[in-house]
Amino acid sequence: FREFGFTAEAVTAAAQRSLARVKRSLHAPPPLTCSPTAATRAN
Repeated sequence: FREFGFTAEAVTAAAQRSLARVKRSLHAPPPLTCSPTAATRAN
């Protein structure tokens, strides 16, 4: 089960990163008011 455990951890980490990215995009101001660096980080 070690391979599956490693895969589950990778999938969980990826899901957490995507969730954090969605939350940042929801709380971020509209792109037109963002600075270029902030827009690049968001993408």
